[in-house]
Amino acid sequence: MQMCPGWCDNYKDCWAAIVREWTTDAAYQRRRERREGRLQMRGAPHHQGNQSLLVFMERWVCFC
Repeated sequence: MQMCPGWCDNYKDCWAAIVREWTTDAAYQRRRERREGRLQMRGAPHHQGNQSLLVFMERWVCFC
């Protein structure tokens, strides 16, 4: 996290603020709670994966 990504090169102060927020105790707690929620789900938490939305709809959505 010490390396600023290219898309944020001109806004290093913003990157530092983002990293500060990600590393707070509250942020760690939120991630733990969300992970626990995902672990309680049946199956995968999402189905689209790396498919485009149109391909996903064609394969999974049925309009009756």
